[in-house]
Amino acid sequence: MKLTHLVKMTVSIGDIFTTRAMSIGERQSYIVTGGTLEGRLKGTVLPGGSDFLLIDPSGIGHVDARLTWRLDDGAHVQVQYFGRLHMIESVTTAFKARDGLDFGDTYFFTQPRFEVGAGPHGWLNGIMAIGEGRIAPDRGIQYNIYQCEHD
Repeated sequence: MKLTHLVKMTVSIGDIFTTRAMSIGERQSYIVTGGTLEGRLKGTVLPGGSDFLLIDPSGIGHVDARLTWRLDDGAHVQVQYFGRLHMIESVTTAFKARDGLDFGDTYFFTQPRFEVGAGPHGWLNGIMAIGEGRIAPDRGIQYNIYQCEHD
């Protein structure tokens, strides 16, 4: 298997809503205000998506995000991804201070799934992808997303 770079996605985060502590952890809703796509796919992340992060009692963040992309040719792609983020102290500190972390500074991986109509981007419906995330400066989150392919 090989991983082929598909896109670098940077999202900007606006409001964050948090539940009170529950037996399963704390739910944090990160509201997406926009973003950019660079690489094989180019375009924008539309405002209105969200990451419904559940931080369990052991400090593991369970990513559950839904976004909409608008590609440069006008096509819309629905993106949903699940993943894991180890919520070590440097993650919360960097996010609050609007500082960034490098890829690999914490365990942060996702598995994106794409939904798009027939046409030039229909191939996205049939691929497996994996993303590596990081906290980006200015209250952002950045992902390098790769397509899984045969050697």
